[in-house]
Amino acid sequence: MIDTSGIDIKAVIDQMAAVSWGKPVRSHGEVVYKGGPCPFCHQGTDRFAVFIEGEKPHFYCGIHGNGCGACGDVIRFVQLIRGYHTVHQALCDLQEMGFEVGDKGKGPSYTRRTERGQPGMAWQEQGKALVHAAQKYLWSSVGSPAREY
Repeated sequence: MIDTSGIDIKAVIDQMAAVSWGKPVRSHGEVVYKGGPCPFCHQGTDRFAVFIEGEKPHFYCGIHGNGCGACGDVIRFVQLIRGYHTVHQALCDLQEMGFEVGDKGKGPSYTRRTERGQPGMAWQEQGKALVHAAQKYLWSSVGSPAREY
């Protein structure tokens, strides 16, 4: 799971979609911003909501039982609003917006490709290490069944 706790979902939605927000309300002890129309179905005046607190802030269209049902975290919002098919594309957009994505202490962050289309250096280093480990395993005694196959 990708850590998005440092990303303000409402700020992302404000930058990427024009939603007219009402005053924040408390729902089940959590701060909720309701607005409309929904950036996906373009219906309603208060059916689109952003839940900004809790372990996983999220958005949802369908408050009061009406709406398109679009929902998810900040990464899913970027995917839907931009029409992206991969999480990586959404993560790159969030980084370009200035948000830190992921845990700095756990592996490489998601980065755009270099100008020539090559993946970033951290990705390349991990890829090379994987290839070398696979070769070593294949040519060891443990890899003999694979070689015989």
